[in-house]
Amino acid sequence: MLMDLVQQQAAARRVARVVRPSIMMGMEDRAFEGSVFWIIFGLRLPEEPWYRMVHYEQYGDPPRSLWEYPVDQIAGDKARLTGRTGLSTRKVQFERPQLLLPGDTRYFGSWTDGTRIVAGSGFRDEHDHAICEYAGGLWVAEEGRIRRQLGEAAEREGRHTY
Repeated sequence: MLMDLVQQQAAARRVARVVRPSIMMGMEDRAFEGSVFWIIFGLRLPEEPWYRMVHYEQYGDPPRSLWEYPVDQIAGDKARLTGRTGLSTRKVQFERPQLLLPGDTRYFGSWTDGTRIVAGSGFRDEHDHAICEYAGGLWVAEEGRIRRQLGEAAEREGRHTY
């Protein structure tokens, strides 16, 4: 069972802070080709047809007029495709192209475990994808840390958690 939405938002914010130095260093060293990066954290909920955004973050601060392309919109497109299909954008394109609809993005750069979604845009597709996989793994680990803390608190209070 997933944490509640407020806990998911807090976990996503912490993950966004953890990945920030890697993204910023990549921009400064020109390892990543781009001056702005967007990352979106979302949840794929059974009662909703798409996904619910729980947090987003922009790295880099050039004025929007200097962006090479609308990275925020592209990240959103990747999140929507992943939310609709339950698969990363890479998997949809290589393994399940029949799921693509007219207007769907053809860019890579998302991760999902079936429930959590991380989508990013701003660099080359392979870099976007790698950053999303990294952030997704951290999000899962962060949930485990929070669950342990909640379980320990419940044990101290004499309650059981399942």
